This record gives sequence, structure tokens and C-alpha cells, in this order.
Amino acid sequence: LSKCSIQHYIAIDGLCGWQSNHNPLIPWAQPVACGTPVSGKGAIQATRLAALHANVLNGIATDMDLPFGGYGLTAVCNDSAAVIQQCLYGTSTIYPMTSIGRFMQLTMQYAKRFRNKLKDMPNMEMEVVALCDLVKAMRDTPSDINASPANAVSAAKRMIHCLPCEMPFMMMEDTKKVMLAILREEEAEVAVDEANEVLNALSFS
Repeated sequence: LSKCSIQHYIAIDGLCGWQSNHNPLIPWAQPVACGTPVSGKGAIQATRLAALHANVLNGIATDMDLPFGGYGLTAVCNDSAAVIQQCLYGTSTIYPMTSIGRFMQLTMQYAKRFRNKLKDMPNMEMEVVALCDLVKAMRDTPSDINASPANAVSAAKRMIHCLPCEMPFMMMEDTKKVMLAILREEEAEVAVDEANEVLNALSFS
């Protein structure tokens, strides 16, 4: 086997792992690049992160006897990919992310216990570091379950990023307009805050 096309995510059948990268050819769900491609050592690190994250998601689902392997509770396909992206790039461009806070917290705790077990095993230093990165990424990855003002800018940017270049439905065009309006509103608010900071500084000088 010299070439293959696979993707890593948790599927609704209850397993987080490697899946075929063959997707339905439909215009409203075209592939969107979510980061600079990695190769060499970067690809090895991405594979290591994916394998450890799969162990965590599959393990906690088994231990807690979660329905559908935890799909929809600990993560869905987007969440499982977003955590790896967060580890590799320090940010995520995926929307929506629908992890439930309670189960994300439990997943983090499971990952910490897994990390502590590996600390006592030989030649597992890189895996321990990767699990530390995964815990941090799970903590930093936003959730789009609730539309909060604090998450509005992040959600708007990620939603725009995930829209396909060709948008066959008017709803997609309307969505992009609304997200751009949110970003413009935030830019205006930042300008107001900066102006107020200048005025406050002058008033105390």
C-alpha cells in the first residue's frame, strides 16, 4: 500500500479512529482545509495525538457505558478533530463544536489518569507530553452548544471558515452576512474600548 486517504474522528457508530476519507459528492459539503498540511515529524506527532485521543474517547465511553460510544456526549466528529487541530496549531477553525461541558471535564480527567499510568512505563515520554497537550487543548477548545457573547467572534470566524466556496443555498449566503456583521460589530466595539482607554489615560495624566 503506497497511498491511502483516511480521516480521523469519532463516528456515530461509536468508535473514534481512522475512517475512510471518501465522502458524498454534494455541493454544500465540500472539503475545507482546516490547517496547513503536516508531514514528516509533524505527521508523526499528529498521528500520535490522534491515537492517544482515540484511546481516551473510546476508553471513557467503555468505562461509563455511554450510548453510541459517547458520540454526542464526549464529542462528535468535529470536536474530535478540533482537539487535534488545537494541539497542532494552537487554535481551531472548525464549526460547530458541540462537546457538553460535564463530559468534556470527565474526558479531561480520564486523559490525566491515562497520562499518569504512562509515566510509570518505559519509553513513553513523548506520549506523556502529547497527553498534556491534549488536556490543554480540551480545556481551551470552545463549545458552540450555547450562543454566548464571549464566544461570538470565535464562532463567527469558524463558521465563515467552514462555509464552502460555492454556496448553493440562500441560507448559506445569509449566514455569512450575519457572521460578517458580528465581526464588524466587534471591530467597532474594540475601537470604542481603545478610545476610552486613551481618554482615561489623559484624564489621569
